[in-house]
Amino acid sequence: MRSQRIKTSILNYNFILLIIFSQTFALSQKLSWRCIDKNFQAKLIEPYVDILLEENPNIEDKLIPSEDDGLIIKLKGENIDSISSIKDNGRELVLRMDIYDRLDQEIKDKLLKRKYNWDHIDPDAVKFRTRGRNVFKFSDHKTIRDYSWWIRNLLTANPFLHTYTLRPEPGVYSIMFKQGDEEIGYPSILSKNSRIFISTEPTKVFLNIPWEPKSVSYGDVHPLESTMGGGVSFDMDDLGGIVSFNSIERLTYEAAFNPNHAVYNNWTGIIYWNNSSRLDLDGDPENSKGFKLRNPWLPKGTQRVLAGVAYAKLVYGKVDSTDSFIPLEISDFAKSFSVFMNWTFVSEPERFGGYNDYSKLKIYSQMHYGGENIRFNMGFLRSLNSSLAFGLNIGWAGSITFLEGQEDQYIWKPGFVISPNFTLRF
Repeated sequence: MRSQRIKTSILNYNFILLIIFSQTFALSQKLSWRCIDKNFQAKLIEPYVDILLEENPNIEDKLIPSEDDGLIIKLKGENIDSISSIKDNGRELVLRMDIYDRLDQEIKDKLLKRKYNWDHIDPDAVKFRTRGRNVFKFSDHKTIRDYSWWIRNLLTANPFLHTYTLRPEPGVYSIMFKQGDEEIGYPSILSKNSRIFISTEPTKVFLNIPWEPKSVSYGDVHPLESTMGGGVSFDMDDLGGIVSFNSIERLTYEAAFNPNHAVYNNWTGIIYWNNSSRLDLDGDPENSKGFKLRNPWLPKGTQRVLAGVAYAKLVYGKVDSTDSFIPLEISDFAKSFSVFMNWTFVSEPERFGGYNDYSKLKIYSQMHYGGENIRFNMGFLRSLNSSLAFGLNIGWAGSITFLEGQEDQYIWKPGFVISPNFTLRF
């Protein structure tokens, strides 16, 4: 009865978060941004004004856009719906689309594909803001959001960690494949699960699939068994969370890592608070005369801290020769509950040729501290250029004792893993 109530509560929670996901996905289709590239603005505004003056030499100055004005671009479907020029006094001048249609096609293609320096809309200029969408420049961890979500690459691939992200429309939605259960402390090959995500910026819907791709790594592991299931996660201004439910019914005797000692994650609930701030380590002066400061061990950047609680219900059992899973123990509160903290650092984005800003360094560490089971994982990623990055990831999970004090007591040791991190961006 209690198990049924838990499952019902999880389904209700999933339904609520699914509604949030649907709403944010719908809002994300109303895509708009502002151009902050003066050089590109001049290339667009100059021919526009030439045509405008050719048609009406006596037009009022207030109806003529300036190359110094900010441009707001709004889409309708896959086409540009309107372009507005924002004056210094905040007045909005809507450009004539019939004149825009006569401009050089190369300029129009670049405008649509955002091959220039752009930013998210300033809500004070256009009086638009959706609570929970942390996309504006004043938002405290915009830098990290840009790195992980609004990055302009269409495809990011990591063949070592088996993480692949496709962004058909950057900043609108993405489809991602990822191995492991990193959020609960079992990344990479510490779990035999893989997940497929469909994401908007603040929400994700995901499916767990029982597939463990071959990976390049070193470690001694007894991973979580593969399951079928799914869940929803959200990541708002100050609050985030995850809920998921999994089933092991389709696990076969041959597919189990250890059919006599199988452990899987039945359901998970996570809630966390998050905050971000600038990180600028100036280093120490070389001498008292105040000569140039030495380079700090970390460059300027943004750090984000997540702190919260997690409840990962584990089930220990065995798989018999008929492919039936026999549960022997369900983890109690001490084995399931943990306090966790995540620290992520992303260096200040810079432009190293081309039009795409990117961060040269990303570092993260995460720890789950529970009454019986401590988990820790960390890693770094160093970009050589906008398309190539390399690094290292380390994961470790402490042991849990099942059937303690009984003759068939078993100590589950998830183990540790060290994986190279090699990322390609297109």
